[in-house]
This record gives sequence, C-alpha cells and structure tokens, in this order.
Amino acid sequence: MYRTRPVLAVLAVLVVVVAACGDDAPPTAVDTAPPPGSEGEVVPGEVELLAEGSDGDPEGAGPGLIVDAVDLRAFAGRFLGGQDGASETVDELVTELDGGDGDGRLFVGGVVSSGCFAPDGVELRRDGRDLRLVPTGLEEDPDVVCARAITTVAVVAVARTEVPEDVTVDGEPASAPVGPGTVHAVERLGGDVEPSVLEVDSDRDLERLLAGLDVALSVEDLGLPPVPERSQRLAFVVGGCEAATAELVVTAGGEVTAVLRQADEVNGRVECEALEPYFVVADLPAGLLS
Repeated sequence: MYRTRPVLAVLAVLVVVVAACGDDAPPTAVDTAPPPGSEGEVVPGEVELLAEGSDGDPEGAGPGLIVDAVDLRAFAGRFLGGQDGASETVDELVTELDGGDGDGRLFVGGVVSSGCFAPDGVELRRDGRDLRLVPTGLEEDPDVVCARAITTVAVVAVARTEVPEDVTVDGEPASAPVGPGTVHAVERLGGDVEPSVLEVDSDRDLERLLAGLDVALSVEDLGLPPVPERSQRLAFVVGGCEAATAELVVTAGGEVTAVLRQADEVNGRVECEALEPYFVVADLPAGLLS
C-alpha cells in the first residue's frame, strides 16, 4: 500500500450556515442548480449517506455503479477524504455487505450539488437507462456568491430489479471506476510473484521493476501514455481472478491499494480455485499522494 495525504473536506451538518457569503466575500463560487423537471422518473431507493465532501479526482472518470464493499471503500477514499462521521456510515455499509446482508441491493453515489447552499435531500432518478442523483430542497439564487462552494455527496441504495440492463450512471458506464485515478494496464503475470506497490517516475523505473520481477512483460507491452501533469504513476502487483480492470482504494488510514475487478461484477463473479498475480499501472492525482 502507498501512503497518501487525505483529501481535504469538512463534514457538515445537513443544515449549513454559509457565513462566508455576502458583499465582503470574494466571488469564488456561484450558486447553481439543475433545471427542474428534466431529471426523469423517481426510482425507489434509500438514502444511506448525504454529507458534505469533495471529489478527490474531479477530472477522473466515474463514479460508476457501486456493487460491493470494495466500491464503497473506493467511494469513501475519493469523496469523503477520511471524514469521521460520513466514513463511519460507509464503514457500516461495508460491514453489512461483507456480512452478506446486502444481497439484492446496489448503490449509486457521487456529487449531488456544488454551490453556496446545500440541498435538504436527494432523489435517485432514471431517464431511459441512465441513473443520476438529483438534489431536493436546494435554494436557487444565481445572484448569490460565496467564498467557498459547498459540495454535497450522497450514496443511495436501490434494488437490483430497479436497475436496467446496460445502465449508465450520470452518463458514465456502470463499470466506470468509483475510486480516484486512472488505471492504464492490468496484465496477468506468470510464476510466483509477491504483492508489492512502487511509485514509478519514468519508463526506466518500470523497466527496472519488471526486470526485477523476472516476468515476460515489457514497458512496450503496456503501451502507457505519458504521465499527466499533477499526477503520479504507481505500479502494483496484486492477486486476482479473471481480472479485466482494477479499482484504486484510498483507505481511511491514508494508504492506496489496487483491487482487481472482473468485466461484469454487477451480474456476478467468476470463481477461481486460486488467485493469480497481476501487474497494474495507474495514475493518481498528485494531491492525493504524500
């Protein structure tokens, strides 16, 4: 695991007083809300979490559909930044799923709104095959500016029967990552390779790492793009079964790990007799790294 610096976020009581708004505050945020009546039909669901948070990877993909405890941990690491109260709620859901009590439910999570005011609640709505979170009781005043935008995040549980085939989540594929970062390569390795994680600054670092692993895999095989600005590249060796991609999870203790995922975990997993080692290369926003 790789130690990170927690995402800065402040857990707020749902009734929020914006003391920084007014004529004396710098106009760094403008209050906005989605247009009413354009969000589709309400989907029955249970709001498990509604809190102030922040997106630790606002330029990243997803979040996709939350299908299990791994995705919930990934959500907490990306959107809650180790906030005690909200993270405790996620921990309770994780315990529920790990104990087998979450059968028949999936979760939709993400940013609900960002502006000078926080919503009173959230609804899950469906437009065709697209699911999205829509704020309720959100004040609209385009003339209001404030020193800091309030970003509200939510997790809503929904019955699997309410989720259409080929569902998208706010326009993203259901399989889009929930956690931060971009996974570029997931390659099966031969032999007996110990789990590890390494920060790599260049292709030369990767070449040395692969040479030390003594595997039939080269940097050219990976076809990696250049490391984006304000990002850090990490390489993992992790065990998995019929893996197609990986989810990056930032733990409450500030560590990053990669968890391998199969191609379609919404409809069940393929079981393997034994885990095999995989090589994963991913980029994380530099702000998440210590």
